[in-house]
Amino acid sequence: MIGMTISTLKNMNNNLPIITNTLTPNVRVFFSQRGEVIPNDNYSSFNICNYTGDSEEHILYCRNRLCDYLNIPLSNLITPRQTHSLNVKIIDSTTINSSELENVDALVTNLSNVAIAVNTAD
Repeated sequence: MIGMTISTLKNMNNNLPIITNTLTPNVRVFFSQRGEVIPNDNYSSFNICNYTGDSEEHILYCRNRLCDYLNIPLSNLITPRQTHSLNVKIIDSTTINSSELENVDALVTNLSNVAIAVNTAD
């Protein structure tokens, strides 16, 4: 992809690669990798998904690190509770009740300085 860059986000004892691409002057896409800090420990690496069984403290730590990297407040990181549905949520405010993000698999926004974060596997 043209314009793709790879940078790193300091994460605990390692550097986490962040792959970014600027689609338009106002839209940037990024992908992070989990990395691994402690072998065979599923929750020792980068994780912002709050429904994996990981500790709330670790997830919050990772979300804060990502928001620091993106230079946005934590409230501007929007993450749905994905359930393999056809449900779409329009994000028109960063004041969102977590129940509004349940059973949602796609998010759309035109807000500035907001990161929509979805989780993928494999």
